[in-house]
Amino acid sequence: MKHQQSEESIALTIAKYAPPGIGLGYARDKAVFVPATSPGDQVQARVTQEKKRHMRAEVTAILEPSPQRVEPFCPHYLKCGGCDLMHITYPDQVSLKQRMAQETLAGQSMIREIPLVPSPEPVAYRHRAQLKVRHGQVGFFARGTNQVVPVANCPVLAPPLQQVVQDMAARPPRDGDYLLLASALQASAAVSFRDHRACEPVEGSPSMVLEDYGFGPMLLDSAGFAQANPFVTALMASHVASACAGQHVFEGYCGSGTFSRAIASGAASLEAWEISAPAVKLARRNCRDLANTRFQAGDAEKSAIGSDRQIVVVDPPRTGLGRGMTSRILASHAKKLIYISCNPATMARDLRFLQENSAFTLTHLEGFDMYPHTTHLEMLAMLER
Repeated sequence: MKHQQSEESIALTIAKYAPPGIGLGYARDKAVFVPATSPGDQVQARVTQEKKRHMRAEVTAILEPSPQRVEPFCPHYLKCGGCDLMHITYPDQVSLKQRMAQETLAGQSMIREIPLVPSPEPVAYRHRAQLKVRHGQVGFFARGTNQVVPVANCPVLAPPLQQVVQDMAARPPRDGDYLLLASALQASAAVSFRDHRACEPVEGSPSMVLEDYGFGPMLLDSAGFAQANPFVTALMASHVASACAGQHVFEGYCGSGTFSRAIASGAASLEAWEISAPAVKLARRNCRDLANTRFQAGDAEKSAIGSDRQIVVVDPPRTGLGRGMTSRILASHAKKLIYISCNPATMARDLRFLQENSAFTLTHLEGFDMYPHTTHLEMLAMLER
């Protein structure tokens, strides 16, 4: 059944949250999903989409706020799609994400408490972003669309990125996507332009910055992948480094070496794989003072985990582990697996499979709030056999 577009306005009470953190109410015997609302809110909402069993709507007025509701500290919040949870207190955000992660694992028959580490800096924390420029409008996409919401200042961005946004808003560059990367170490920013063919440095701006997650300076490329929250990344890197101390480690999907440098700082040796050749080049540079590292440019899904590897560390894309990597982990001699994930759903799927098809047992699991005010969550799991 094709959905129907609607401009109808309805009043409803938000009853609960629906994954991944959208307010859910009921009208005309249908579920109504309303972003930027929380349980207990009484709202007026405009229906944007109606299907047979549910509707989607956007809030137009808060008739009576719930006790946990707060005034968003960003004036663009209701229109911009960058943040999802700025309308509730930060402690409530952390509690919500913890519940959602536990529900996700419960869906894979894993019932357990999941501690969640808050971000040390919930505001002005974001050191990586993608800025949109369309027809002279500079900002971010509106929630659920590809329409740009003009944003002259974004309070979740680190100060160097806020300055970049302000400068671009004052003098809009050519249309396209701009990759922004800040450095806490240098208090500076790098900018690259991304089109359908390649990423290129923006004239007058560097394309790389130096960052430090607690294990020494690293060169990061704004056109490549980098973690958005250096404060949380440092906490996660410390956890991983401690677990790998004195061991021979295999790392899959190593990127430019964010966790590699932390691992190698105390491990007996590290062999790491990454499919992106530019990222491998950076990883080698970032760990060139560590003689116990070896980086391979190739698909981790087709890698060979040596029989001497005692620990496997993986940080796969949102799709989770592929069959190749899963089979290699199961066939390896490694006694411990450390799984870093940006997608609790695919991680839960993989954890269940690994436990059902081997002697691996989940011994540690916790969440890290890499992206305050959004529904995204970083997870760290450890399994042993």
